Amino acid sequence: MQEDSYKRSIDYLESIVHILASRLSPPEMRSVNGVSIGFRYRENGARQAIVQKIARIVSSLRAARLLLNGGFVQEQAALHRMLDETQEDVNFLAGGVILGETGLHQKFLCDFFLEEYGDPKKPAETLNKRGNIPRSKIHAYLNNINTSEKFDPSTGNANIEEYYLRDLQPKRSMMKNFSRMS
Repeated sequence: MQEDSYKRSIDYLESIVHILASRLSPPEMRSVNGVSIGFRYRENGARQAIVQKIARIVSSLRAARLLLNGGFVQEQAALHRMLDETQEDVNFLAGGVILGETGLHQKFLCDFFLEEYGDPKKPAETLNKRGNIPRSKIHAYLNNINTSEKFDPSTGNANIEEYYLRDLQPKRSMMKNFSRMS
């Protein structure tokens, strides 16, 4: 019964991804120097990144289920940490769409859409180095948009950590329930 509920929930989330994706111009096959590098959106904006991030969430939830059913509890927990960060990215980007993009949003999007290689025929010579916005800056942004009181980044990080520490116990009990189902 729980397995069916989980599958229905993930299927529903996937349908939402398709609805959101249908509101964007479809991705197009891109080539660099005659080498197909895959489908890419023409625009490199927050909405396109959000759809890609939410699609990653759905596929990661499916993968987490497979790992848990296979008894790979630690790997599943590691995947959930990645899911937490991806969800934070979605909230961060959505904040920019709703409240206006900041320089931090623009840097995030630039790094997100940067291709791995400048020339796929010469990967070693043209490897692009992606920037990495510290999680602390994303946490501080999220903390400040969710309250009327503005906090310094350290307070924002402390609030995020407290939230996750407080929330850790329910996650552990949920993992035990899921592992009993297999």
